[in-house]
Amino acid sequence: MTSLRVVAMGLAIAAVHACTRQAARTEAAAGDIDINAFTATRTVLVRVQNNYPTRVHVFTVIGNNTTEIVDLETDGVHTVALDPRLFPGTSFSLEIVPATGRSKRIGPFHLSRGQTANLIIAPDLDSSRVQIRPTTSTTQ
Repeated sequence: MTSLRVVAMGLAIAAVHACTRQAARTEAAAGDIDINAFTATRTVLVRVQNNYPTRVHVFTVIGNNTTEIVDLETDGVHTVALDPRLFPGTSFSLEIVPATGRSKRIGPFHLSRGQTANLIIAPDLDSSRVQIRPTTSTTQ
């Protein structure tokens, strides 16, 4: 019975190790996270690409509520899934707050589930823009 427990424990540890290694590989893909197709089609994604010379914080602004969705270094890319209960029917803006300098608000946007707001933060903050497109299972 003891050797069976040792084998079972070894298999469990190997499975946990394999799962954590897979998660590390998923997060390493150029800063994007792998959002499965089930989640992606049932909510709105915000993909942020920071080309600004300093770190930026990006917030969603919905009514009077401001929520930080990402704190991103220069040349970083990150994708966030928004709360699916907000869509359809919620309009929101995105606010970019750099580590130095003034902030910039873009929007409002009226997106539906299955769409991605692709926020490209330009080196000149005033040139930053959002492209709306259908969501795919892996955001690029």
